[in-house]
Amino acid sequence: NIYLKSFIIGIILVVISLIFGDSYLGLGMDTIKDTLNPDPFFARDLPWYAFLLKTLTTALTLSGGGSGGIITPIFFIGATSGHVF
Repeated sequence: NIYLKSFIIGIILVVISLIFGDSYLGLGMDTIKDTLNPDPFFARDLPWYAFLLKTLTTALTLSGGGSGGIITPIFFIGATSGHVF
């Protein structure tokens, strides 16, 4: 059932947002902007697993039938993984 699948994925996304915060659920434009900013103090606020978590939440959103976007999450993942590596 597509409604049950969307409901279960929605619950998983809510649990992820309760654990890690809601910065991985939207487009993440502020995180992209802050990551590309050469401010050395931002490195403390960005966890190393940010790109992995955004990949997971984007995949869950799209598989649940949501409109999660494709280009902006790729920019988020690229900017945060480049920042970490």
